[in-house]
Amino acid sequence: MSENMEVMLKTEIVPSLNKAKYFIVKCDNDRENAVMFTKTLKELKASVEEKLHPTANKKKAYESYKAALDTENALYNPIDDSIAIVIKKIKSYDTAEALKAQELAAKAEAARLEKERIEREKLLEKAKSMEEKGKIEKAEMLKEQADSVNIAPDFNINLKQTKDLVWKADVTNMFQLCKSIAEGKVPFNVVEVKQSALNNFAKTYDGKSEIAGLSFYQQTQRI
Repeated sequence: MSENMEVMLKTEIVPSLNKAKYFIVKCDNDRENAVMFTKTLKELKASVEEKLHPTANKKKAYESYKAALDTENALYNPIDDSIAIVIKKIKSYDTAEALKAQELAAKAEAARLEKERIEREKLLEKAKSMEEKGKIEKAEMLKEQADSVNIAPDFNINLKQTKDLVWKADVTNMFQLCKSIAEGKVPFNVVEVKQSALNNFAKTYDGKSEIAGLSFYQQTQRI
């Protein structure tokens, strides 16, 4: 920080901020004083710019930055676009392979459960036959075996591919999405409220009707 900047901060800028914090506007005379104070502050800002040139320096720095950015974009954007194109193709292939693996895993699990069901029924049939023959102890043992039937899954399927799959979402109908949010099916933070758009909507308010979720208030624009 330069010496001139430090002096202006201590002697003019910070004292003005402190004065603004404790400024009181409760009557027309106070308001007039406040308007005059804002003019003084604007003059102070002009004086700071004249002496220290912060805005002018920022513009020069931005122009240099923008020139460097244009050069960077000209060189790197084609490369980044190429990378994005290839990565998209890789992800498309990986997704297709993962979906195939997921389908195979589902079929393998269904087949495994069916094998367990068949084996369980066989043991229960044998248990029933043992009961009919009076071999109760043997029948109970077979029933226990039926309850604990567990056929190992097929480890030939690449389950790692299926673990790479993640769900994502796109908005297809904003009105239906808002309805789902209202019903608690979707968290409200998926929608961002734009204050500028909300204020533009409020300009059409009639001052009488109520809209759930909104609170209207009036504020003067005059200074």
